[in-house]
Amino acid sequence: FPWNNDPYFRGHSRSVLPAPQAFSSRKPPDLAIGACRAVLEAGKRIPEDISVAGYDGIDLGEYYNPKLTTVRQPVEEIAKKTIRLLLDVIGGRKEHQQIVLPAELVVRDSTGPCSD
Repeated sequence: FPWNNDPYFRGHSRSVLPAPQAFSSRKPPDLAIGACRAVLEAGKRIPEDISVAGYDGIDLGEYYNPKLTTVRQPVEEIAKKTIRLLLDVIGGRKEHQQIVLPAELVVRDSTGPCSD
């Protein structure tokens, strides 16, 4: 597999590091598309052999073959709340805080059940 060229994996036998059943990518968002290409070039099938999911809900994933499963974030809401909190912290009206917003899992063709 192409990821076996990664320095972390070098020197490890395949029996120690079996091929993954799933791959998830956050940054850059198009890394999932590159992972799909590597999986296909290795002669594996998506999602039958390996599931691939991206993060950030890039529109390109809907037009890729197979269509990419992704996690879509409420980017506009994140920006608004971040700016509002930043101004409140700077103005001394609020303390730093963690804000958790819901994300949406958009299941498409690139993911399937894991095999045993």
